Amino acid sequence: MRARARCVKGCRSRCARLAARAAGIACSLAAVATATAGEPKQVLILDSFGRDFAPWSYSAPALKSELARQLAAPVEIHEVSVEAARWGAEAVEAAFAHYLQALCQPRGPDLVVPIGGQAARFWGEHRQHLAPSTPSVMAGLDRRLVQTLPPAANDVVVGFDIDLAALVDIILQVLPLTTNVAVVFGDSPLERFWVAQCRKEWAPFTNRIRFTWLNKLPFDEMCRRGSALPPRSAIGYGFLAIDAAGVPHMEPEALSRLCAAANAPVFGVCEEQLGHGIIGGRLFSSSALGRATGRVAARILQGEPPATISPPVAGVGPPTFDWRLLHRWRIRESQLPPGSVIRFRQPSLWERYRWRILAVVAIMAAQGATIAGLVLQRVWRRRAETSACEVSGRLITAQEEERRRIARDLHDDTNQRLALLSLELDLAARTESPSEIAAKLETMAGQVRDLSSEVHKLSSQLHPAKLDQLGLVTAARTFCSELSAQSGLRIGFAHDDINHELPAEVVLCVYRVLQEALGNTVRHSHATEARAELRMTNQHLRLTVSDNGRGFDPVQARRARRLGLLSMEERARLVHGSLDIRAEPGRGAVVRLTVPVSLRPPAPKEGV
Repeated sequence: MRARARCVKGCRSRCARLAARAAGIACSLAAVATATAGEPKQVLILDSFGRDFAPWSYSAPALKSELARQLAAPVEIHEVSVEAARWGAEAVEAAFAHYLQALCQPRGPDLVVPIGGQAARFWGEHRQHLAPSTPSVMAGLDRRLVQTLPPAANDVVVGFDIDLAALVDIILQVLPLTTNVAVVFGDSPLERFWVAQCRKEWAPFTNRIRFTWLNKLPFDEMCRRGSALPPRSAIGYGFLAIDAAGVPHMEPEALSRLCAAANAPVFGVCEEQLGHGIIGGRLFSSSALGRATGRVAARILQGEPPATISPPVAGVGPPTFDWRLLHRWRIRESQLPPGSVIRFRQPSLWERYRWRILAVVAIMAAQGATIAGLVLQRVWRRRAETSACEVSGRLITAQEEERRRIARDLHDDTNQRLALLSLELDLAARTESPSEIAAKLETMAGQVRDLSSEVHKLSSQLHPAKLDQLGLVTAARTFCSELSAQSGLRIGFAHDDINHELPAEVVLCVYRVLQEALGNTVRHSHATEARAELRMTNQHLRLTVSDNGRGFDPVQARRARRLGLLSMEERARLVHGSLDIRAEPGRGAVVRLTVPVSLRPPAPKEGV
C-alpha cells in the first residue's frame, strides 16, 4: 500500500512536469503552423520509457545521426517520452494524449517514429485524434509485437526477430552442465509480455533446466537472488525498465550492478549490453536497428510512399562473447560455438610489448655477443702470447743449439785441421830435401781444399750465397741434388720458368720451407722418393713438397708444437702466405706453401 501511495504521489508530480514539458513542445510546434512549405521537415520521436531506458536508448541516437546523414535538407527532430507507459495510469495517458493533440495542431509533424512496443501501442490508439494522415515508422518492434499491433496503411515497421530459444541454446553449448537459469526482466506491461513469450518458447527445455523468474522482485532482491544461485546456474538477462516496486532502472548501471553481484555468468540478448557485464550470446544490435530506421525515415521524408518500403526484419548476429568474462568464469574458447566472435580481447604481454621486448632482447644479445667476443679475444690473445713466448723460447733455444753446433764444428774440426796444418808447415820448414817438401806441400794442399769445402758447407747452411747469385730456382735445384746425393733419397724437382724478379723475403721464405720440408722427409719419413715443385699461378708462387713416406698426424704435430712446423708457419705468415699440410699415417705427406707476389721483369744486365 505504501508503495502504491508513493507511486500515485509520484504520478501527480510527473503529470505536472509532463504538462510543463508538453506546453514547451506545443510552443515550439505552434510556430510550425505558420511556417511555409520550404521550412525544415518536422520529425516526432516517441520513446517508450524515456531516452535512457535500454535497449531503445541506443536506437534513438543512431536514428538521429543516420537521418541527418541521409537528408540533404535540414530537419528538426523533437523527442517525447510516453511517460504514461511507465505508470500504466489511464488518466495520465489521456492527459498526455490531450497535450500531444495540441502539439499536432494546426500543422502536424511530417513523420512520427514510435520506438518500442509501448510507444507503438500508444500511437496506434491515439493517432486518429492526433495526426491520422501522418506517416509513421515503427521501430524496435519484434515480430511477436507486430502481430498484436497491426500497422496502418501509411506505417512502415522496422522490426527485428529475437531468437529466444537461442539464448538457452547458447547457455547449454557453453555450459552444458547447467541445470538452473535465473531470468531477469522488469514488471512493466511490455516486460510482462516478454516473460510470457519466454515461458512459452522455453517450455521444451523444462525437462532439463529449472527456470527461476525474477520479474516479480524489486531490483535489490534480484541482485541478492543472483548472488546466491546454486551450482551449475546461469542468468538470462532480457531487459529491465521498471522493477516490481515501480522503480525505473537505466542501463548500463542496473546491468553492471546485477553482473557484479551475480555468482554465475550472465547471458544477454542485446549487443549494447556487451561490455557491461554479460558474457555474451546471440545478440541483436539496437544501434543497427536505429540506423535502419533512419534510412527508412529519410526515404519517406524525401517523398517515397510508405507502402513501397518493406525493410527486412533484422535478426541476431553470430555468437559474440566478452573475452574478459570468459577468463573470469574460466570458460575456454574451445567451449564456444563455431564461428563465435570474441570482443574486448586483451593482448598478451608479447602482443602488447613485442617490439620493446625484441629491442631489449636485441640489445642484450648484442651486449652478450660483445662480452663473449671480448672474452674470446682475451683468451685467444693469451693463447697467442703464450704461444709466441713458447715459440720465441724454442727459437732462441734452437738458435743457441745451432750456434753451439757451429762452434763445436769450428773447434773440433776446422780449428784442429788448421792447427794440424800449422804443425805440418813448421815441419816442412825444417825439411831440407826438396822431394819431401813437395810431398808435404801436396798433402797440405789437399787438407786446405777439404778445409775450404767444410767452411763452404757451413757457410751455405747459414745463408746460401746461391740464392743471391743464381736465384731461387737454381738454388732449390742444387739443394735437392746435394741432399739427394748425401741422403740417398731420390728427390725430383720441377719448376716453371720464373723469368721475373721475386722479393728477397719471398725467396728466402720459400727456400727455408723447402729445406725444412725435405729435411723432415729425410730425418723422419723413411721415404724412398720425394718431389719438389715450384709453380707460378695467378700472381701466387706455390711450393709443393711431397713424399711417399710413412706420414704423420698434422693435428697431433700441431698440438706437440714441433719447432720445424712452427718455423714454417711463422715464415709463411711473415710474407702473408699460407701453409697447408696434408698427411695421413702410412700415406706420405704433402706440404704446400702459397705466397702472393708482385712480379717485376728482370733487370737488364749491364752493357746490354
